Amino acid sequence: MHLPSVAGRNGRGIGTASNVVLSEYRSRSRKSEHIALKTLKCIRRNDIDGFDEPRIKVGGDPVWNGAVKKGNSVNIGIDVPFTNKVNVIAEEMNGTNAQQIGAAAEVRESGNPAFLTFKTSGTWYEVYFDAK
Repeated sequence: MHLPSVAGRNGRGIGTASNVVLSEYRSRSRKSEHIALKTLKCIRRNDIDGFDEPRIKVGGDPVWNGAVKKGNSVNIGIDVPFTNKVNVIAEEMNGTNAQQIGAAAEVRESGNPAFLTFKTSGTWYEVYFDAK
């Protein structure tokens, strides 16, 4: 596929359309921040016995799932890029059915709490993270 040159005012080409798009993408990606999800702590579990199966979504996309018992923590170890702000959601999985735990938490480039709290009447998770 051949992309046409983008001509400047003097008629000389200033690059192909793909170079212009790539340059714009690179400048946007340099500006993005990252949320480093470290650990999830289960304060109060959803399931009556055994393990909870939490799933974390960032910006609407599932990025991690695992299993944890009440009073324990599990490593997440995921780094997700974002720009300006992003919503983080915790869900408890029951097979293929997901139940959101509490409200979405908004993470910004700065001014965030030390951890995110996801709570319902029967479930309580804390997610420790860094925004960088």
